[in-house]
Amino acid sequence: AKLPSSSHALHPGMDITQSAISGHYLQSMLAKTYHIVLTYRTAIFEAEYLIRVKLFPWLAIG
Repeated sequence: AKLPSSSHALHPGMDITQSAISGHYLQSMLAKTYHIVLTYRTAIFEAEYLIRVKLFPWLAIG
């Protein structure tokens, strides 16, 4: 009887390479997502600040 992991054991290096590639890919994806979220939050913060500083005084006067 053949073990199901016999073909798996033939290429142990391939598995390591694949997991390393997928790990690196995941890391870069997370970094990109984090960067996008950070930029997005900064933009929202700046917009909020502008609205508060520029628009609210005018609204308060009116």
